[in-house]
Amino acid sequence: MTAFLRLRRGMLVAGVALTAALAAGTVGCGSDDEGTAATGADGADTTSVEADPPAPPTKAEYIAAADEICTRFDKKQEVFKVRSKLTDQIVASQSTEGADEVADAVDAVADQRQDLTDALRELEPPASGRPSDYFAAREKSIEVTRDLADTWDDYGKGKADGPTVDAALLAELDALEVNAKQGKKYGFEVCSAPIKDKK
Repeated sequence: MTAFLRLRRGMLVAGVALTAALAAGTVGCGSDDEGTAATGADGADTTSVEADPPAPPTKAEYIAAADEICTRFDKKQEVFKVRSKLTDQIVASQSTEGADEVADAVDAVADQRQDLTDALRELEPPASGRPSDYFAAREKSIEVTRDLADTWDDYGKGKADGPTVDAALLAELDALEVNAKQGKKYGFEVCSAPIKDKK
């Protein structure tokens, strides 16, 4: 219980944005000798020209599309509000009652972070590829949030042989900070926003 009492209230993380389609790429035209000559109904020669495949988005276009998704997810705050409210209640009560509800709320946050990650992965990447370090950090932060949910569940059941809630919460915050730094390093703005408490 001592470690639990050290829990800082409202240490919840920023949610980030819904889905967006990236419209990028140009269609080029070949020269006349790239097409196939044909005869039209009036006897005139016509030439069909094969279009070049769409070009991948530039890095700037990719970043803009990703930040749009993160902006939309950032407006979906309900899961964070529920998590914050339930956490504050259990901290105030100094009881294990309701810990299972907090665990479910934390899992819901992890689910939303996974939905965001999946939406970002659906974007067509630039020619240089996706920012692998950023996505690795995102997956790690989701994993650590799942661990926090398990820790809350164990706390509610009176298990004392695992990590404390404080330790699990700090591990989550550390993972989210790494994710934010990787996003900023790549050039994201909204997708690398500083972690904020969401009440």
